Amino acid sequence: MTTIVARTPICGIILVTPMRDLARDVSANGETTPSRDTPGYPPGEDSQNGADQTEARDGSLIGELALSHPDLALSGVIRRVPGVTVRPTRVTASTGSRLMVFTARGERLEPFETALDDSTTVSDPLVIERTTNGRVFRVELTDDTRWITPDLVQAGARPLNVESCHGKWEVRGQFRSRAALGAFREYCENNDISFTLKQLYWTSRADHRTDFGLSPNQLETVREAHRSGYFDVPRQVSQQELADHFGISSSAVSQRLRRATAQILEETVLPDDTAGSNQ
Repeated sequence: MTTIVARTPICGIILVTPMRDLARDVSANGETTPSRDTPGYPPGEDSQNGADQTEARDGSLIGELALSHPDLALSGVIRRVPGVTVRPTRVTASTGSRLMVFTARGERLEPFETALDDSTTVSDPLVIERTTNGRVFRVELTDDTRWITPDLVQAGARPLNVESCHGKWEVRGQFRSRAALGAFREYCENNDISFTLKQLYWTSRADHRTDFGLSPNQLETVREAHRSGYFDVPRQVSQQELADHFGISSSAVSQRLRRATAQILEETVLPDDTAGSNQ
């Protein structure tokens, strides 16, 4: 089932409705679904006759998705050890093999390594770097293993971020149009990949120059943390106080700040390696 959901603080679900009802104001069971008049649903004309035309709008269409399928790389591992966040940095083909480099961060890294050895989607795990709360791995994708980003690109999208969350892959991508998003959704449905649209929004070009690809929640959290002195030495506000300010959990604040920091680093000082790119 393809679904669209409203965002909650930590990878959760408030409202679930069929994705095929996106264009309708009310679904068959009476629940409100996003439409042109719904806050957060991108305005603009629908593609006519199914044509995948770039929408005439000064900005970017950003979709935040959650995907899962047993054959997606590392799916069994991230389900078995959900407390570890996995972030691919590169997928590349070499002499007939597909190699993935990724970071893993969290408190259960030893069980994660054990699960990695047992995985059916990857083989030959190699630890490139080992720190107190993180690892950098290189693995080889097995023949039947699927990966996400090539199909995103084929549909007309640019992957901005890919990482695991609660046993699924969370993807933030820039789509050329809603038709492109629909094409990727259709690909997922045809291949039995669970597809959840968590958020869909426009960013203006002015926003794109200043938000470094952060989601609205991440941007708001970083700005408030800076304004309130969270980054000062010593800190003027605690992580729990930030959480209370937003009405979310402390772990949700920590997750937003970590992801935002990683995204800002990628956009500013790190080499141009799009997360999970197929190069």
